[in-house]
Amino acid sequence: MTDLEKHIRNNRDKLDTESVPSDSWKTISVRSGFKTKRNIPDFLKVAAGISIGLFVAFLLYRQDVRIEKLYTLGDIAPEYERIETEYQQSVNELYQNIKLSRADTVEYQWMLDEITYLDSMNMEYREDIGSYVDSEKVVKSLIDYYEKKIRLLRRLELEINRDEIEEDTGTIM
Repeated sequence: MTDLEKHIRNNRDKLDTESVPSDSWKTISVRSGFKTKRNIPDFLKVAAGISIGLFVAFLLYRQDVRIEKLYTLGDIAPEYERIETEYQQSVNELYQNIKLSRADTVEYQWMLDEITYLDSMNMEYREDIGSYVDSEKVVKSLIDYYEKKIRLLRRLELEINRDEIEEDTGTIM
């Protein structure tokens, strides 16, 4: 048994107290180099909270403004609006002709993925219309988007129709 253990056992009654002397923590903190917590005034805490809240609101506002500002070809020139309307009608007609419930199979998933990718690229181009100096390049890109989407939808429609004919007749084309 060490001297410390002997001292604790001999003086156990003196050491077992529920209350600690008030100056004990001050003595311990000075010896350990522990600094007491500085209190930050409440008005600074409130100001910091408000500034963080305003910053987050500003970021959300900018995000909303960016999303709402999607341009059309008609914003570049009125004659492009007619062209875009014709392309949109073609796309809508193809969507109506395609039985997408059947196209959800794994066999057609790559085409659906391509269409989704084209749509995401289209959104990026539409955001660029307002700030892009060379509008002809953007117009060509958007027209190219519609042509590719129409080709993909036609191919999807042909594939679905071919598979239905094969199922009905029992032959492979």
